[in-house]
Amino acid sequence: MSKVLIISGHPDISHSTANRIILEEVVTMNRVVAIDIMKNYTGGEFDIKADQRMLLDAGLIIFQFPFIWYGLASHVKRWIENVFSYGFAFGPGGIS
Repeated sequence: MSKVLIISGHPDISHSTANRIILEEVVTMNRVVAIDIMKNYTGGEFDIKADQRMLLDAGLIIFQFPFIWYGLASHVKRWIENVFSYGFAFGPGGIS
């Protein structure tokens, strides 16, 4: 099985019930890696290159976050817009 990458986008995982418990359980499984984008979001910036490398290394990518009014939380949307950028996810040189 390829590596499974879980992108956790809960705004405050320590105060979550379902998302926290699910995340705690699945990371004990073999070849499962999770990143908390809120912990990696420092000074208003993401480590885009590091996150892109993790995405390329994964065989399966799972996004885990609470829906807020049936949409993405603003930080999850910002992460996707920054990491899945032109030249990486699409456009010339992209993986699309």
